[in-house]
Amino acid sequence: MASYEISAFSVGDYYYLSEDGVAGAGVTPTWEQSQRVTVAVTDDEDYLSGGGAALDGSQQTATATDADGTVLATGKLYVSSVNIVYAPDGTAINVYELAIEGYGVVGYATDQPITPGVTYTYGGAGTLPAEGVAYSALDPQAYERDDANTMEGGNFSETLDGGAGDDSIEGGGGNDTIIYGEGADTVYGGDGNDYIDDISGSQYYGANELHGGAGDDLIYGGYGNDTIYGDAGNDTIYAEGDNDSIEGGAGDDYIDGGDGNDTIDAGSGSNTVYGGAGNDRIDDETGPILTGGNEFHGGDGDDTIFSGDSADTVYGDAGADQLNAEGGDDSIWGGSGNDTVTAGSGNDTVYGDADNDSISGGTGADELWGGTGDDSLQGNGGTDLIYGEDGADTLDGGLGSDTLWGGTGADTIWGADGNDYLLGEDGNDSMDGAAGDDLLWGGAGDDWLWGSTGSDRFYFTDTEDFDMVYGGEDSDDSDTDALDFSYATDPVSVTFDGWEFGSYEVGAAGSTGQFWEIEQVVGGSGSDTIDASASDADAELYGLAGDDSLTGGSGADSISGGDGSDTITGGEGDDTLTGGAGSDSFTLTTDGGADTITDFDMTLDGDNRTIDQLNTSGLLDDAGETVNTWDVVVSDDGSGNAVLTFPTGESVVLMGVSPASVTADQTLYAMGVPCLVAGTPIATPGGWTPVEDLQSGDLVMTESGAQPILWAGARSVTGDEIEADPMLAPVVIQPGALGNAAELRLSRQHCIAVTDPASGQPALARAGHLAQRRGSRLRLARGVRGVSYHHLLLPSHALLNAGGLLVESLWPGPTALRALGPKAQLELASVKPELAPAIWGLEPVSALYGPAVLPVLPGADMRSGDGPLLPLLPGPDYGLPRRAKA
Repeated sequence: MASYEISAFSVGDYYYLSEDGVAGAGVTPTWEQSQRVTVAVTDDEDYLSGGGAALDGSQQTATATDADGTVLATGKLYVSSVNIVYAPDGTAINVYELAIEGYGVVGYATDQPITPGVTYTYGGAGTLPAEGVAYSALDPQAYERDDANTMEGGNFSETLDGGAGDDSIEGGGGNDTIIYGEGADTVYGGDGNDYIDDISGSQYYGANELHGGAGDDLIYGGYGNDTIYGDAGNDTIYAEGDNDSIEGGAGDDYIDGGDGNDTIDAGSGSNTVYGGAGNDRIDDETGPILTGGNEFHGGDGDDTIFSGDSADTVYGDAGADQLNAEGGDDSIWGGSGNDTVTAGSGNDTVYGDADNDSISGGTGADELWGGTGDDSLQGNGGTDLIYGEDGADTLDGGLGSDTLWGGTGADTIWGADGNDYLLGEDGNDSMDGAAGDDLLWGGAGDDWLWGSTGSDRFYFTDTEDFDMVYGGEDSDDSDTDALDFSYATDPVSVTFDGWEFGSYEVGAAGSTGQFWEIEQVVGGSGSDTIDASASDADAELYGLAGDDSLTGGSGADSISGGDGSDTITGGEGDDTLTGGAGSDSFTLTTDGGADTITDFDMTLDGDNRTIDQLNTSGLLDDAGETVNTWDVVVSDDGSGNAVLTFPTGESVVLMGVSPASVTADQTLYAMGVPCLVAGTPIATPGGWTPVEDLQSGDLVMTESGAQPILWAGARSVTGDEIEADPMLAPVVIQPGALGNAAELRLSRQHCIAVTDPASGQPALARAGHLAQRRGSRLRLARGVRGVSYHHLLLPSHALLNAGGLLVESLWPGPTALRALGPKAQLELASVKPELAPAIWGLEPVSALYGPAVLPVLPGADMRSGDGPLLPLLPGPDYGLPRRAKA
């Protein structure tokens, strides 16, 4: 007699094997060692027989016990039926139903190993061999869940549990559930939407290799350094703990690296990746360039991310991350930590977030935000928008026309190539536009602004602090760098101290600073003062709104007043002047060159004066006299525009004004020589003598004593001439107005000795200017039928006592001489031959005749004042003048 031990499935495990008896149906045994049945057999043969007659002579005596050792039954054992199942690889397996006489079925035995969880295909009932089943053919079913098992599923949706041990599991087709358990396992999910986990709700240690295969798989890595492949399909992968290597494969995957230093290749598709804690690397290192709109999160740790060529969204999260966008229009957030971001070739948007980040924009049109911290941002190629935000940031626009905003903090901003816009905002910033035509705005703080090459523009408002501005110069001096106060509302004051350098101030306590290499200044909306008189360079001055005062230097300046009643002085050089809207005054100066006024308004106002005015008080001959109507030569510039040429060579073209419309009586009346009206008493050593009775050789009293008259001349003006041009009428000085006892009449250009209200020193003021002073008792005569003006030339320019008022004698400058005509010029040359070179313009008058007795006060100062001035009164002996009592 021989003894045998059969390992069998319990009835509960395998009951449904032949439940339907339909060939082709799938069956899935769940047996494992803890559920097996052990059948101990004593037999005198090597074969286990089946039921029926053959059993009658059989000595198959058996005892069946369960896994706990409990005896299920004892008696004669026989095979009650045979069924066939097919493994996933097609292997046919005979399943023998074991029964004990008097008890029934105690379990099932097979001739091939059965893997729990694998679905086998039912092949129908089998045939028991006539001699029975050899005991040696029955499989011992040595499968132990916690051993190193090899499990292979089929095309059904199976549940495979590897348990402990280093297992190799293949799910095959179908939506499988694979629990690989403890150990270093290798899992292939195969086709279908598989669920792969070490154990649900917990984690085991082990360096596993997990393959999702085709389908939308859910994979959990557990603890240990796992290698996970999502393969094709929209997979969800949780690597969980330790240093994992993950490849998403094709499809739109969701990947969470979990803790540890993970390496993640998201694969193709629109993927979402979370690196989790640890120093992770997310890129396309093992496959083609990533495509699809991906979303990557580095998580905690110092991560490295390459986002691919799609329009990706990248979050570095905490840690010092390395973020590289490759191609596509990406959105990148650095998160906390000192991050390094390279945006790549697309039009990217990057936010550095917290800490000290280094951001490079790549070749696209990028938008870069530094966030908090001391950041470094570089636009590289493309038209970039760069914002430093908080902290002491460094901004570099790179190639392209970029916009760079420093934000708060002491920033360093470099425009590099292109026409850039640089704004420092708060803090003491350092800004350099570099190449290109750049716009720079320092903002609050004490800023250093460099334009470098190109035509750069520097903006200011009312509220900046103290800035240092360097316009920069091109090698060929073709640049035009500008100070632009167009956003300022308070009055602006700009003063050039030399060639293209000077200082500026906005309001009483607003923006201030110094500048160098500036060719253009634009004022604001207030009444601005821009003075370039000390500069030899060609300046461009623009007043904009307000009643501005704009003064050019000795270069060929371009000056525009804009809105408001502006005062424009071209200075030396051939200047182009534009008044703009409003009643503007153009001041012409000695050696002023050939100027052009583009928009002189000839419209007459209520005082019979043109809207725009020519101020020729600065056109002084060597004696200090202002030119008069007879000195001006009117001609045509060849294009129908009037050209006014003055005695010492200055000229002005009035664009749009015809020469025929410019007459001495209507336009140039204010430019005359000084003259005394007939009847004016003049102090002489012998007493008062009417001016018309004085002749050559007579003595008159002056501030330096008696002087002889060298020449006496006269000019008569008819009533018709005065009616046509009222400005030819004399100025009436009422009795006592200036210390005079009786009424006096002088020409508008005749100077009276007064006290300069600014300096308190003696000076000369023109009668016409004093008549326009508010509160003055001087007026222009009305209804005059005619008047004779007389001129007295003395050995030197002197003060005469005219009816108790000190007035000037004739200054024989070129202006006066040409106005008197050729006959008078010959008379003067004969009585004082040394004046001949001055008469013909060959020598300055002051060198031949001596200086003017006193300086002449500007007409603008006289007209704008209030009340009468204190005159200088003659002393009792007609010697040095004395001031009138206040």
